Order: sequence, then C-alpha cells, then structure tokens
Amino acid sequence: LRKRMWQNIVVQKIRNQSAVLRLCGNAAYKKLDILADNVKSGDTQNLEGVAARIYWSVLWGKFNRNNDNDIRNHALDYGYAILRGCVARSIVGAGMLPFYGIHHCNKLDNFCLADDLIEPWRPFLDYIVFNIDFRDADKLTPDIKQQLVSVLLHSCTFNGMRHSIMNAIPLYSESVATSFKTKDLQSLKLPSITSAPKIVNTDN
Repeated sequence: LRKRMWQNIVVQKIRNQSAVLRLCGNAAYKKLDILADNVKSGDTQNLEGVAARIYWSVLWGKFNRNNDNDIRNHALDYGYAILRGCVARSIVGAGMLPFYGIHHCNKLDNFCLADDLIEPWRPFLDYIVFNIDFRDADKLTPDIKQQLVSVLLHSCTFNGMRHSIMNAIPLYSESVATSFKTKDLQSLKLPSITSAPKIVNTDN
C-alpha cells in the first residue's frame, strides 16, 4: 500500500511540475508528462529524481538547486518550510504519526511523513518563486517573505473543487489517513495545478 501510495504522490508531483513549466511557457513539460505516465509502484526507477533534474535545469535555465548563493534557493527553502509545517500539523490532526513515513525513512527525522506528503505541494511554491521579482536582493526582504507566506492562501484544485492550499492540506491528510484505514487508494485525493495559482479569499 505504501509503495502504491508513493507512486501516486510522485506521479502528481511530476504532473504539477509539468503544469508549472506549461504555465511558464516552457515546452519541456511534455517530457515530464511522459515520465509521470511511467512511474511504477514505489518509484523503483526514481523517476522523481529524473523529473527533478529536467525541471530545475529548464525552469530558470542555468539554475543549481544546491547553490547557497542564489537567493531563489533561499526563497524555495523558506516557502517549503511553511508548507512542511502546515502539512505536519494536518498529519497530527488526521490522527497519524508524523515520524512514520511512506517513503522517507530517517531515525533522526521526526517528520518523515510530512516529507512524503509535501511533495505534490512543492510546485505551487515553485510557481510563486518563479514570479517573484528579486531585482538585486541578496537576502529575503520582508516583502519577499510575505509573498512566500502567501502560498497557503493560493488556489489549488483538490477533489475536483477549488480550494486555498491552507484548507486543502487537511483534507489531503485526511484522505491519506482514510486510505491507510481502508487499505484502498480510491480514498486518496491529491492536489493539482489546473490553472495559475492565485490568492483566494474563500473556498468555492
């Protein structure tokens, strides 16, 4: 069950990455669509990693995710931490143990499950960072941080409906918990990017 659940999570992450590239006018999204269609149970071929290399190499051109001198990496890390915290709270709220992961396994990490479940949400933050005007900033200013924090207020499509990410994440974790209880992946619901994420005031 965990292997098939991880397969679904990876597929949706890659599809959301593809959507980001498509929204940014990058034709490389087609390569990611092909990879998403070929992810196997447990992602034994690590197509998540293959997709990531393509994704980061084309999103900003000569961009290195490991470059600590690039402010975009600081922005991504800051935004991911916000998403991870929200996911971790929703995991506990859904009655699950955050240290028991689906795929990630690290005795020194008390939030392995959060590291698993955050994956399909990362591209939403990527899109926001892509559209931030950093100008000549060499550190995260209050204005940039405010834009990153707003990721939770941005829209997503979840279970066929438009939600804010902040309201969709608990629903997502509840669907994971239900899948574990029923041992049925039909209960698992995943977020998707069907249009450009934007700030929403209420769920529709």
